[in-house]
Amino acid sequence: MPASCQDIRNALAQCLQESDCIMVQRHSPRECLSDPHVDQLPMRCQQLRKGFSEC
Repeated sequence: MPASCQDIRNALAQCLQESDCIMVQRHSPRECLSDPHVDQLPMRCQQLRKGFSEC
């Protein structure tokens, strides 16, 4: 995995850890990245997810 992809992955993981999906609703990161929860993530997390999927 290129370093830039690793950076995106790390940023996505951090974004998820700070999201309500994990902090408040207590879902796993995998659950938060799946329907229907993914649409409730902050826009920044959604953009990082899209960027990481393109790596």
